[in-house]
Amino acid sequence: MKVTLAGYDDSVSTVTVNSGQTTTVNANLGGGPSAKGTLDISSSPTGATVFLNNVNKGITPPVTLSDLIPGSYTVTLELSGYTTWSEVTQVNSGATSTVSASLAPPTHTATQSPAPVLAVIGALGACAVILAARRE
Repeated sequence: MKVTLAGYDDSVSTVTVNSGQTTTVNANLGGGPSAKGTLDISSSPTGATVFLNNVNKGITPPVTLSDLIPGSYTVTLELSGYTTWSEVTQVNSGATSTVSASLAPPTHTATQSPAPVLAVIGALGACAVILAARRE
């Protein structure tokens, strides 16, 4: 027999029913609203888009997500001009977990100076002048 109720754990048991008798079954539905957890997510700077397991959940300052089933969640924050931040966090039954992300500007790769390119162009120009002078 299986007993279910939204927001609670299912209760599954084997029941024997004998002819001419009443059988009573007690179903223990674990979980429930108090078994869920809450996640508070903030960022510095504020204004970051919050994704929970790749689903958009809002923009900081803080985003509070309640009624989460206990377990591991991937929290990702994105803000234009900053490196994407991501972390796996644990949500516990009846508790509030906090995620505080410090977003960093992206690291820039070094750019090469145009000086070597200009030197090559200049050398090619000099070669062209010498060749033109020889042909005259």
